[in-house]
Amino acid sequence: MQAKKRYISSVLVAIVVYVALLKVNSHNARFSTIIQKAVPLAVWEYVADFSNVKKLNPSVIDFDIIDEDGNYGHWTYRTVYTEKMTYIPLLTNVGYADFTIKPIGDYYVILSKHKTCFFWNLICYNTTSQMDFRPYVDSKDSTQFIESIIYECPWALSRLCASELDVQRTTYIKNLQNHFVHLAYKQ
Repeated sequence: MQAKKRYISSVLVAIVVYVALLKVNSHNARFSTIIQKAVPLAVWEYVADFSNVKKLNPSVIDFDIIDEDGNYGHWTYRTVYTEKMTYIPLLTNVGYADFTIKPIGDYYVILSKHKTCFFWNLICYNTTSQMDFRPYVDSKDSTQFIESIIYECPWALSRLCASELDVQRTTYIKNLQNHFVHLAYKQ
């Protein structure tokens, strides 16, 4: 009888863990800003150069570009990066990402697919992102930057995921704006 109770308790705990940590929901997020005194081509080229990622996103600890292909009109690359969490700095994840960088008419895009893994790749979540770099309507020498993100997150951690994403993207956008403000100031 005691063994049966332990078994039922174990099954219930497993179900709770599954629902709380492994059952994922998809979420949408959108971030946008105007980058003053920087044309879309310059902003797009800066962001497309993954070596700038640590300047834009300080939570990225390390990265390796493991494959690249194409040309200026359609460039792709694959990277592996390690990232620390803002709210739980001792927790890191490994991201595997595929990027597609290309101009489309008078604007530019960066498409990416990420697989973010925790605990030695035991638990992984998917994210897609589209970054658009367009001429800003009110100023020829400014860029409208828009990023649309679809990300997966465990049901129990939805608020933490949303907060983490918000902090990271807000920092990313602020650092992107600051780079071009400092660049314009130097000229």
